[in-house]
Amino acid sequence: MTLLGLVRRWRCGRHLARLARVSHSPATDQPAGAEPNASAAVRSLRIAGALTLVTALLLLVVAVGTLAQGHGTFSVGVGAMLVLYSLLVGALGLFALRGALALTGMVIAAAVLHLLVVGSTAVNDAAWMWWTTPVLLATLVAGIHARVVDSRG
Repeated sequence: MTLLGLVRRWRCGRHLARLARVSHSPATDQPAGAEPNASAAVRSLRIAGALTLVTALLLLVVAVGTLAQGHGTFSVGVGAMLVLYSLLVGALGLFALRGALALTGMVIAAAVLHLLVVGSTAVNDAAWMWWTTPVLLATLVAGIHARVVDSRG
């Protein structure tokens, strides 16, 4: 799927969400035809999305630190790739924050990947990275919770 396709789906999702808000069922405060588990899954996914945005900001801080090291072209290349990667992780976080349940697996995979990177890096020479672990673990738990609740629904 291209970026243009994702933007179109995002806009369509906004329009559908607006329509769903209009057609509430009077008995429950849920959109007509909505399942209670879906709202719990979306809520967990939004928490995971917000934490993924925090992770993207942390990656951006690491990217700026890499650019500031001044090792010539190598630092610029690695820093530029980290900036690009943090933007992609931020986009994932924004889509998850909007409640795109199809991205739950990507949020979980990103959290696992980042936990593995922090674990392998912090053991050797960057012990300061351990403080990112609670954010990553909370992202992982919220993402798994969203997946489990969505699969039950």
